[in-house]
Amino acid sequence: MREQNWFAVVLEMVIVIVGVVVGFQITAWGADRADRATEQTYLRQLAADLRETTRMTAETDSVLLGPDRAGGRMWAAFYAAEPPSRDSLFAWRAVLARIGRARPLLGTVESLVSTGDLGLVRDDSLRTAIAAYLENARRQLDSQEEHRRIWWAGLDRLDEGLDLIESYHEAWGQEAIEAFVQGSPSYPPLGETRIRFPLDADAFLSDRELLSATWRMTRAKDELRTLRAAMRDGALELLHRVEAHIEP
Repeated sequence: MREQNWFAVVLEMVIVIVGVVVGFQITAWGADRADRATEQTYLRQLAADLRETTRMTAETDSVLLGPDRAGGRMWAAFYAAEPPSRDSLFAWRAVLARIGRARPLLGTVESLVSTGDLGLVRDDSLRTAIAAYLENARRQLDSQEEHRRIWWAGLDRLDEGLDLIESYHEAWGQEAIEAFVQGSPSYPPLGETRIRFPLDADAFLSDRELLSATWRMTRAKDELRTLRAAMRDGALELLHRVEAHIEP
């Protein structure tokens, strides 16, 4: 009887141990499935962000192509054998003022890194690539803002050499200027106006500081376009790696 009782006790202990082990395995299996599902959700969201980043940077390049060329023509005018007309200078100034800002979508990659969920990505090289992409994107954004500041400073200096209102006044007349300022608390009614500082194209193109300002603006635009290309290339490179780990 004693031996039979011990056998039953051992058998029960074995059953309990096996049950606990199986339970742990089932729990681990379920957790692993949940982690894999979360990983796949992140990767799909990240892929969508990267696609949008490539689309957005390409669209920005397209939109700014005209303004960028206008800025280049303004700079080249300082070296032209035959100086351009006043109308050309005004036209280039009116168009070049668009600068834009490219902002890659970083919500998913920032969430992965800040929450520690980056560890859910099973592939070591992909984890490294995601972290590196975020670091590069942040540096690119900082650099973009610096070049934007350079560009705006150049534009402020350029506008010391010409009064854009003069072109509005010549093109559309007094009524157009009044319509422009009407209803804004920032502008009083102008009444009859005259241009105090009419543009002298020769004097404008003979100003060394204006040439320097225009050159800084042109270079800043080139750097901004290069940065957008780098954003796009980085997003495409990571996108290809991410897509390789998305399960069907």
